Amino acid sequence: MRCVIMEKGYSLLESLVSFAVLAIVILAIVFFLSEGLRSYMRTENRPLIKAQQTVRELLNGKAGDRRYGLSGEIRSLIALSKADRTISTFVKNSGERYGDINFNGLFDTNESIVFDEDKSFSYEQGTDTLILGTTPEQGFPLANFNPEVKHTDNGSNAYKFDSSEAVVYDANDNNLYDTGETVLVGATPENGAEVVPFGNTITYYLDIANREVKRVENNAQPVTVGKDIFVDLPHNIFGLRFSYFDK
Repeated sequence: MRCVIMEKGYSLLESLVSFAVLAIVILAIVFFLSEGLRSYMRTENRPLIKAQQTVRELLNGKAGDRRYGLSGEIRSLIALSKADRTISTFVKNSGERYGDINFNGLFDTNESIVFDEDKSFSYEQGTDTLILGTTPEQGFPLANFNPEVKHTDNGSNAYKFDSSEAVVYDANDNNLYDTGETVLVGATPENGAEVVPFGNTITYYLDIANREVKRVENNAQPVTVGKDIFVDLPHNIFGLRFSYFDK
């Protein structure tokens, strides 16, 4: 006996076939739409995909020198913004240290500042130079200054500290004295006066126009430390042929 569906008299088999055909059509439409979207995304992201592929090749050592115009192995990869080409900035200790009398890890107003000539981290009479305060005992341990402890600079001795300069705690680390910040040694500087770290500020950066890596110490003229030693990849990724930075 035939089973009749709805008023038009479709059989159960005919109805199932119709539903199956409709389902196949819907699946086909969904498939083609998804493939089209994937193809569009691949096209839109082609530069990023290419950059990722190149990075993998560089890390795996498969990128030939001729291909990228380099000689030597790619040692490191960095991502930089368009506005800032700085690779690294840090403070290199120049030998100015203090005697941490109470061993609290902080410079206090009653503690001595010396120049540790032999970089032994202990006071050596006849070798090290006392800059401020009382002479420490022979062999007394010396410590590096915290990054926030800075001093004014009168410009007479290339950023080295002397006893006529003030020592302050640069709470917001903006390299300026702001009214209300703690003065540890000397007269209170004017609001907005420049303060510098104990040590030398070293900066490495990429000179894109000349294809050079340059090094700047404090505010001195930049010095070229390498030429044609980086490759400019898409999306501000750079491959460096060296990985050394003095500390």
